[in-house]
Amino acid sequence: VRIGSTWGTVCNYGWTILDAALVCHQLGLVLNPDDWFLQRSEIPDAGTTEPVVLSNVCCNEDDIDITKCRSESINQFENSCGHENDVGLRCYESSWAGVRFGVLAEPSNLQYITVEKAGLLDYATNAFKPGESWPLFPPT
Repeated sequence: VRIGSTWGTVCNYGWTILDAALVCHQLGLVLNPDDWFLQRSEIPDAGTTEPVVLSNVCCNEDDIDITKCRSESINQFENSCGHENDVGLRCYESSWAGVRFGVLAEPSNLQYITVEKAGLLDYATNAFKPGESWPLFPPT
């Protein structure tokens, strides 16, 4: 992350899945709750020449920028934190398959349609939720 003009890493003290989801979302990606945390052996050495700039990060559901979450900055660390405690996380590109009709959609004729894997990521719970479906034609 960059704090002011300083690039550095984030200490994993207090790091949660909510913090990780915020970072993924901030990068335009999504978090898979079953595959997000990187072990130290999986984290590249990139950044280890930079200082650890954040520790004890504590984001909430309203935060949109990891650098604005409540945290300790480099001069406030209560406990020293080295690169052996750097945060590592895995984010994914989002995908959605299906058809979405807006209120202002033009009339269309559809035949032989299959919708697969329809749903959206719920950022509040970091879970994929099924898409809502309505009958194309109201019951008579």
